[in-house]
Amino acid sequence: MKNVDILIIDDTPANLDLLFATLKAQGWKVRLLPSGELGVKAAIQQIPDLVLLDINMPTMNGYEVCKLFKEDSLLKDIPIIFISAFDNTDDKVKAFHLGGVDYITKPFHQEEVLARVKTHLQIARLQNEVQAKNEELRLSFEKEKQLGEFRYDLMNCIVHDIKSPLSGASLALKYLKNEKEFDPDELEMMDGVISSVEKVTELSIEMLNIGKLEAFNMPVSQTNSSIVDIVKESYQALCIDTQTFKYNLTVTGDEYKVFLDEKLIQRVLENFISNAVKFSKMNPTIEIKVFFQESKVRIEVIDQGPGLPKGSEDELFEKYVQKSLQNYVMKGSVGLGLWFCKLVIDAHNGEIGAYSLKGKYGSCFYFELAK
Repeated sequence: MKNVDILIIDDTPANLDLLFATLKAQGWKVRLLPSGELGVKAAIQQIPDLVLLDINMPTMNGYEVCKLFKEDSLLKDIPIIFISAFDNTDDKVKAFHLGGVDYITKPFHQEEVLARVKTHLQIARLQNEVQAKNEELRLSFEKEKQLGEFRYDLMNCIVHDIKSPLSGASLALKYLKNEKEFDPDELEMMDGVISSVEKVTELSIEMLNIGKLEAFNMPVSQTNSSIVDIVKESYQALCIDTQTFKYNLTVTGDEYKVFLDEKLIQRVLENFISNAVKFSKMNPTIEIKVFFQESKVRIEVIDQGPGLPKGSEDELFEKYVQKSLQNYVMKGSVGLGLWFCKLVIDAHNGEIGAYSLKGKYGSCFYFELAK
C-alpha cells in the first residue's frame, strides 16, 4: 500500500514517537497531533486514510474527537482506531458505538498495531472501490434509462407519423370496397391490401408498446382480476372460427383472483392462442389450462403443431426471429410478439416459457404469476 496518510492524535510523546517509527517504516506519511482540537483541524485541511486516536486527553477527549469526525460529511468515513489504557468493556463498547472500527489497549505491541492498521486500510480501500463501482453502475443505469427514454420518444414520433397515413389508407380502401363494384378476384385483392395495412398498423403499435416497456415507461396497472375471465375474453377477442378450431378450457385448484394488468395479460394470451391456432393441424382443439397453486397461478396454451426445434425454447422469446425459428413465427413477422410477451411477464415479476410435448404432437406455451 502506497501513498498512505495516517493521523495520530495522542498527548503522550512516548506513544507518538513509537507509533511514528512503526508506521513510518512502512513508507507511509504519518502526522502527529498532541491534542484533539489540532487533530480535527489537521484532518479537515488534509483528509487522512486512517486515524489512531487516544481517549484520555485534556480539553477534548478521544470520544469527543470521534463524534466530531462522524458529524462531518468529509471526515465521517475515515476509519478510526482507538488506542487507550482503558481496558474495561464499557469504554470499548462506547468507542465502537461512536463509530470506531477497532480498539487497541495500551501498552500496545508494534506488530499488533501494524497488523490492525494494515487490515483496516485494506478494508477501507475495498469499501472505496465498492462505492466507486456502485456510483459507476448508478451513472450507467441513469444513462441507459435516458437512452431508453430517448429511443421511446423517437419511436413514438415515428409510429405516430406512420399511423396517420396508414389509417387514411385503410379508410380509403374500405370506402372504395363499399362504394365500388369489384369482381371476386379484385375483392380478394382489396381484402388482402386492407389486411396488410392493418397488420402494419398493429406492428407499429406493438413496437411502440415494446419501446415503452424497454424504457420503463409503460405503466403496469395491476388490479385484483379473474384470470379465467381474461382467458375467455382473450379467446373471444380473436374471433376464432369455432367450427374449425375447438376450444377447451380446464381449471385446476381453488380459483382466486390475481393482481395483474388485465390488458397486458390479455395481449399475452391472445398472442399465445393465435400462435396455437396458426400452427395447429386441421380441426384441432386448442387446450388452455389454468392451474391455481398455493403461491402462484400457471396458464398453459397447448397447440397441435409440429413442436419446437430442439434447444430453441429460450430463443423464442428473444427480440428478433432467429434463423432456426423462422418457420415457427407468423409469415412476415419480425418476431416481436413473444418478446413483448416476455417483457409483460417480466414486468409482473413472473415466469414465461415454452416446450415441446414429449411423446405427443404439439407445443406448450406457459406463464406463471405470483398469487
